[in-house]
Amino acid sequence: MNAVGSTAASLLFLDTTDNTWLAAGGASKALFFSNSDFEKQFAIISINNAVNNFEVSGAVSGQAPLLWMKGSDTDVGASFGTKGAGVHSFYSGGASFYKQVEIGHVASAVNWVSLKGAVTTDHPIVQPGGSDANPSMIVQGKGTGGVKINDGAAATKFEVNTTGIGFFGTTPVAAKTGWGVPTGTFTRTTYVTSTVTLPQLAERVAALIQDFHQTAGYGALRT
Repeated sequence: MNAVGSTAASLLFLDTTDNTWLAAGGASKALFFSNSDFEKQFAIISINNAVNNFEVSGAVSGQAPLLWMKGSDTDVGASFGTKGAGVHSFYSGGASFYKQVEIGHVASAVNWVSLKGAVTTDHPIVQPGGSDANPSMIVQGKGTGGVKINDGAAATKFEVNTTGIGFFGTTPVAAKTGWGVPTGTFTRTTYVTSTVTLPQLAERVAALIQDFHQTAGYGALRT
């Protein structure tokens, strides 16, 4: 009998193909306990008319055990959720538990990170997903640290931290200050070095300063 007196038999048996069946009757949960105090460790919730499910398999030598999705639907995803403000933590190192990844909690989040692989000759993608039309990505360091972008040989090609930016392995430096924006004519066309005049050269230098200055350009040069 269940809590309200209805019949809800739990079954544990082998079928004709030697599969082991553990079934909780009615709409109840399958609960797993440990210790003499019956401390609940695991529960499987009953879903009416379920057609998709988890499947767990072990592995032979040199391979990893597998948790995957099965069912009658063609495409079956997986959802994993925490309770309250709990986070997802992923560890390696066996019983040493070295944390490698943490997914934090953001209340009422509508945008998220999307990770996608790639077919041959293409490239994997890390990008925002969500309901906003134009979300950006933020990659942020900790403390005075920043972000490094390395090439395939692990050589740093770009680095940013709280000091500034650096290229091709150079230690990041702050933006250079003391620059004013020239006045007059700004020219960005080419010129012949053997015949260029001083005014023509000045116009092009002025255009470069304007393009890199914080007031009208990229911000590498500061007042």
